[in-house]
Amino acid sequence: MILQELTRCYDRMLAAGEAPEFGFGMQKVHYAMTIDEAGNRVGDPATLAEPEKGRVVPVELKVPDPVERSSNVEANFAWDNTKYVLGADAGGSPKRTLECFAAFRQRCRDVGGDLDDAGMRALLRFLDGWNPEDAPQLPDWERMAGLNVVFRLAGERRYIHERPAVREAWLDYMERQAWDVRADCLITGGRTRAVRLHKKVKGLIGGQTGGAPLVSFNADAFESYAKHGRTGNALNAPIGELAAFKYATALNRLLAADSPRRMRVGENMYVFWADGPCARQVETLWATVMVDSTAMEEAALRNSFENLRNGQPPVEGWSPEATFDILGLGPNAARVVVRYWRSSTAGEVFDRVRRHYDDLAIARRFDNEPEFPTLWQLLGATRRTGSAEPAKAPLIDAFLRAVLDGADYPRALQGAVLARVRAERRVGYLRAALLKAFMARLFRRRSDHPDRMELTMTVNTGTDNIAYRLGRLFAVLEKTQQAARPGVNATLAERYLSAASNSPRAIFNLLLRKVQNDLKIIGREQGGGLAHWFRRQIEDIMAGLDAFRPPVPGLPDRFSPDQASLFLVGYYQQLAEKKDKTESRDDS
Repeated sequence: MILQELTRCYDRMLAAGEAPEFGFGMQKVHYAMTIDEAGNRVGDPATLAEPEKGRVVPVELKVPDPVERSSNVEANFAWDNTKYVLGADAGGSPKRTLECFAAFRQRCRDVGGDLDDAGMRALLRFLDGWNPEDAPQLPDWERMAGLNVVFRLAGERRYIHERPAVREAWLDYMERQAWDVRADCLITGGRTRAVRLHKKVKGLIGGQTGGAPLVSFNADAFESYAKHGRTGNALNAPIGELAAFKYATALNRLLAADSPRRMRVGENMYVFWADGPCARQVETLWATVMVDSTAMEEAALRNSFENLRNGQPPVEGWSPEATFDILGLGPNAARVVVRYWRSSTAGEVFDRVRRHYDDLAIARRFDNEPEFPTLWQLLGATRRTGSAEPAKAPLIDAFLRAVLDGADYPRALQGAVLARVRAERRVGYLRAALLKAFMARLFRRRSDHPDRMELTMTVNTGTDNIAYRLGRLFAVLEKTQQAARPGVNATLAERYLSAASNSPRAIFNLLLRKVQNDLKIIGREQGGGLAHWFRRQIEDIMAGLDAFRPPVPGLPDRFSPDQASLFLVGYYQQLAEKKDKTESRDDS
């Protein structure tokens, strides 16, 4: 299923000009060398991009399919690094470098030695007449050494490997060299020539520099039915040569450094792609949720959700049955490890993203706070404020899967947020949103939860949940203190928020005595109207609940994590009430 979806992804990439056709690959190339029909060098090697900060920035070109190299001498056709193309490098063994040059020259002869093409003849003449000892005399050699080089014929803009006759010669050569074993392809179902070795996947953090295959058999434990050895190992999972090229090429394009369809999660890498007429919009939506809040304007995202609720297409060209796939990969010594795989539809993905944001929805205290925070912004709230250290990979994985699967958010997320609030004695928009979302999903699944209540975007004045009400009360007591003692060295939250969200009985006995002095100061210095307003706020929250009567014997000694979460949500929502102008900024 994974390989089939990647094969379909390749077909879409090819149609959009984002992937090379069979027999070719995308490669970063730094220099182009111009030669005439006699094989003489014309001018200096040209950089294919302007130097940036003292280095040459390569461009990505479509070239004959790169060979798989480790320690062996194996040349590419019509392009390669200077060790192969010019027989020279910045270091290394001169003998081996000459072997590389000889291999490159022989590969070019094998492919195009009998070809009637001016470009191919010029390249072969150049290689026959080139002296590797002349390479250090080339201008800019210190930068050029070891980098990739292509060739072009004088007077032409295209490269020699792009000439139609040269391309056909390369494809014919590949056909002659192919492993001629037929099998039923697991991807297409057709009888075709099987691939012996699968292309390597690159771009994984912590993986091998040269990449690793997604499908391979390198030990007896992975082989069965006597399908082993050089002539049979791939037949444990027979895949056609073309299909294998497609899935590997698509995966490498998705993992490329400039790909907008990948995201790093610890040592794992996630790639995602969609199909159908709305593929780009669905991919942009997911990039918005996970990686980049600027990928889709918040107003456009809001309109999309509203359209969906009203039964209208959320984006232009909407096709809810279009597929959406997300694949999580990790590095290993011998092969790529599949960490996560989910194939769903655009409609399902859009609905789960909407539910995710509905659960998170909570009043913002400041206009510059994101209405649709990304995964990274949310998980940043589980770390110390101002810290660049990322969240732990298992937490990121679990949170991502909760969004994708519509499941409960992980308990570790709740614990991480509570720990940061108690350490810093600050809640803030993102932390409150995470706690609210966690509890909303928990209540949706557990209708028998003892603290179950309706969690709304703004203050819920109708609930009698004691933890939530105590949070609201703490916010009003804090505002009362700020009005009575502006500029106080330590606010109520800085001194008591951690303890109040953990051990309410002892703290609120103390706070309800302290607030009487604050009300007297406000009445004396700012008038009885403001003091009366604060007193009414406190009484409204405490009204009808005997547990609030001093000395509050009915309050619990300790809060559970769920109760502490409700306390902090109530505290934040009361602070965010726009009716009160005394609030102070909290960016956490």
